[in-house]
Amino acid sequence: MFTNRKRVFFTLFIQLNILLLSVIISVGFIDLRIISWSAFLILIWNISSWWYVTNKIFTPYVFFLLAIYIFHFGQIFVWSIFGFDNAMEYIAFTRISTDLLILASKFSLLGLVLFHLGALLYLSVKKNIFIKKNKMFSISETNLKNIKIVGWIIFFLTIIPTMVYDLTLIRASISGGYLFARGSDVQSGLWSDMARLFKASLIFLFVGYHKEQKKVKMLMNIIIVYSIIKMTLYGERGFELIFIFILLWLHHTLVKPINANFKNILKIFGLVILLTILMTFIVDIRTYSKSELDLLSFFNAAIHDNPLKQQLAEFGSTILTLGLAMDYIPELMPHYNGKTYLYSLLTVFPNIGGFLTPILADIKTAIILQRYYPGALGGSYLAELYMNFSWLGLVGSMLFGMAVASIDYKSYQAILKNKFIALVMYANLYTVLLWFVRSSFSEIPRKVEVIIILPFFLYLILKSIGKRKSKI
Repeated sequence: MFTNRKRVFFTLFIQLNILLLSVIISVGFIDLRIISWSAFLILIWNISSWWYVTNKIFTPYVFFLLAIYIFHFGQIFVWSIFGFDNAMEYIAFTRISTDLLILASKFSLLGLVLFHLGALLYLSVKKNIFIKKNKMFSISETNLKNIKIVGWIIFFLTIIPTMVYDLTLIRASISGGYLFARGSDVQSGLWSDMARLFKASLIFLFVGYHKEQKKVKMLMNIIIVYSIIKMTLYGERGFELIFIFILLWLHHTLVKPINANFKNILKIFGLVILLTILMTFIVDIRTYSKSELDLLSFFNAAIHDNPLKQQLAEFGSTILTLGLAMDYIPELMPHYNGKTYLYSLLTVFPNIGGFLTPILADIKTAIILQRYYPGALGGSYLAELYMNFSWLGLVGSMLFGMAVASIDYKSYQAILKNKFIALVMYANLYTVLLWFVRSSFSEIPRKVEVIIILPFFLYLILKSIGKRKSKI
């Protein structure tokens, strides 16, 4: 039986060989179906090897692997199994050439491999990887109390702005559909900051009350129901699903682990089916007002059609962004050489009077590409890496893997050592970084400032006040 470090180095050796094979695929004339199935097999290997090395599978790191694959290969994978379906929008196949799609797929394949390679390289320098439950650390009730207080303070400060934010988007969606709601003024600025802080407060409360199972269960059920209602009424599926996944992970690690028995597997499978049907429903109403929607027709279609196929095709269109970046750069615009990352740091400052607008308009991947592409477009961390550094940007995917593995490792160490404030910070950071996979770096600095740095300062103030009182 391998020891921890032997497991890591054995897995690392295989990953290096997979990287070599991926490079051969990338430089050769390979059919798109072969690339698609290669990416799928590599995904299975990445998840399995992470489980083999860390003894963990329901973990944010695995969420990242799934997100990278689904967003960049989902549409291609559906096509490789079912072929081209005129009833579905295969926008990656209709908006760019096949040769360009193959090139983008090769870049994505290498990005997926290097992401996992970076994670394994990080683990290779760690002495202890498995969680050791036999060593006990004391739990500071004072720290848990401060976490609860911070949670309640932020909750009461942000609940009214959050209700205004949600109701504004719901009204806009009911009157004009999803696209009309996306153009609402509350989608940016102080209102959206308050909505993000509100979610951060819920994570504070979840961790603060994790020892009180009834309260935690009630809180989680309320959050899930409310998130589903919001997704149904005005969208934002990605944000809400990420938030739900992080809460489920916290429940799994802090409250009640999910046992991998047959009954639980069936429950998870049933939940996935229900969520995919719900996601399909949301997609169908994105461009319609609620009065135009025929619910009976939708549910009949949901029974006969494959909602999972539809969701993979819909979410998996992110590769289009990468393909457009490879098409336009450097033909129509030069590489940015890191400027989008550097200028994104300016988002931590308030844009008073719009003085930052000219700079901020030149940092978001989708907006930059829409100068030449007139349609709707999402982001892609791989597209942003290519936009800045061409094929050398793949090194950035490896560094990203190292960073995610580091946060994953440290979050479990925080659980082991009962450092719950650190766990709260990591959980909130996950909600930001998971969306970065299909977004751009420009969204990270501001969110980190709002939902991590500001609450942490409040926690430190409460902790300092508590120490002063204990000395009196």
